[in-house]
Amino acid sequence: MIMSRIRSRALVVAGLSSLLPSLAITDTTSATTPPDEASATTSPSTSPADAELEAHAAPVSVIDQAFDLGDGRTPYLECAGDHSPTVVLEVGEGGYREHMDSLYAALAPRYRVCSYDRRNMGRSSSAPTPRSAQDVVADVDDLLWEADVPGPYLLVGSSYGAFIVNAYASMHPDRVAAVLMISHPIRTDWWETEVWPLVSAEQQAADRLWSDGTTNLEHMDSYSMTEAISTAGPLAMPYSVLIPTEPGQCAVAGVCGEMYEAYVPLARRLADESPSGRFRIIDGAHDLYVTHLEDVVDEIDLLAAQLT
Repeated sequence: MIMSRIRSRALVVAGLSSLLPSLAITDTTSATTPPDEASATTSPSTSPADAELEAHAAPVSVIDQAFDLGDGRTPYLECAGDHSPTVVLEVGEGGYREHMDSLYAALAPRYRVCSYDRRNMGRSSSAPTPRSAQDVVADVDDLLWEADVPGPYLLVGSSYGAFIVNAYASMHPDRVAAVLMISHPIRTDWWETEVWPLVSAEQQAADRLWSDGTTNLEHMDSYSMTEAISTAGPLAMPYSVLIPTEPGQCAVAGVCGEMYEAYVPLARRLADESPSGRFRIIDGAHDLYVTHLEDVVDEIDLLAAQLT
């Protein structure tokens, strides 16, 4: 994700953490941060409206278990609520499903919401690496099928999770009703064409290692994600692309100055690929679902309203 990529760069350039390599930021709620500490470390301020949403009692999960998908694949899934559509949450690189608990709790009274641990994370089983788009997407698709979770789905992904939901919607458009992508890391071909001219050869090499899965936290292959997305072409279903302002990206992802100026039109390009896309910049942090929960819920409501 943007966070992850930036992190690779931080190894080379002071102040850069991991934006897609450059944007490849590592989630503020990464595997290095225990779930019970995540909200404290990622939310510098909370508005009264966000505080009210976060005040929801923990929802009673109607599904809370691991599912055996065969071939040693046993991902862990939680779902709550009983209203359509089903909203599926995809956390960023290195994250656990608990990192999105506030959003999960806010959505449960109005939708059916599901969150899961990718394999190699949380309470799910292990998986060989590097992980391709086909491998990662097959896990969540098979998991929802095995758990008998009704679709089509409204997918919500943050940071690298946005990359994954983009790939899922590209590979299985018949099973996806709408998509929300927050702080998308940007496809590797676009990134390398537009951002690499701004960085050193050493940084480009670091980016490649992040993108091919060598150095990102979950060893996921961003080149295969990009191939799945580019092969399918623009998304046909309603979708939104949300990104934070430069201070939010710069502080966590190291996406600053010229790099951020290059990132914004690439994120806008993603939204403008289709008439069904929508683009918005929010004055917040990389993990907008933490610092701007109300805005994220409003965007989900907007997408859901287009499905009725």
